[in-house]
Amino acid sequence: MNRITNETNSYLVYFQNDQSEAKFNMEIWDRTVSKADNQLNVQWNRSGEGKTLYQYDISVDAKTLEPIEEIIDHGNSNKKHFIYVENQMRSHADTSHHNGEPTHIADLKHSFNWELDLETFALLPLENNKQFAISFYHPGSSTPPQYYMYSVTSESHVTFNHEARTCWILTIKYSENSSADFWIDQTTHKVLKMKEVYGNITRYKLLLAK
Repeated sequence: MNRITNETNSYLVYFQNDQSEAKFNMEIWDRTVSKADNQLNVQWNRSGEGKTLYQYDISVDAKTLEPIEEIIDHGNSNKKHFIYVENQMRSHADTSHHNGEPTHIADLKHSFNWELDLETFALLPLENNKQFAISFYHPGSSTPPQYYMYSVTSESHVTFNHEARTCWILTIKYSENSSADFWIDQTTHKVLKMKEVYGNITRYKLLLAK
């Protein structure tokens, strides 16, 4: 857990149909991590087109990364608030906190919050040809918690902030035409880049230099 430090990391996120075509749906993701007592908090702001699109306030256990709660502000009247207790998840009973459809997951299968995949990957003991079965769940999603297989497929040398970095490439295969690669710095353990393919559409996340 000492690999996760109090700091803000910003990512440029965008889509492309083809590398020769224009980028679209561009966003900036600011993810601020702070540790207090036994709790780790991540404030995640998504902005684009000159405005804040979504704000997330996510809390997990600072030792185990076990989810505690998540609050999502869509910038309008749509409010979501999810609470995790004893391997279950419920939406907040007070409609002033959560005014969407009530949600209850009776068995989280001890899953991690998929909204924190970038931070979770920093904890993995990565090495060539190693595989990880990780149970993830998107808070409020209709897709139940389940295990996903991630594999270290290769190493790659990239340039970040004018410095040469050696990265592990962590790969997940969702289906025949859908997959994602994460370039994870071997020294800092940060995700420097992600390339995610959905058929003919590709989504990128790029860590921005400070």
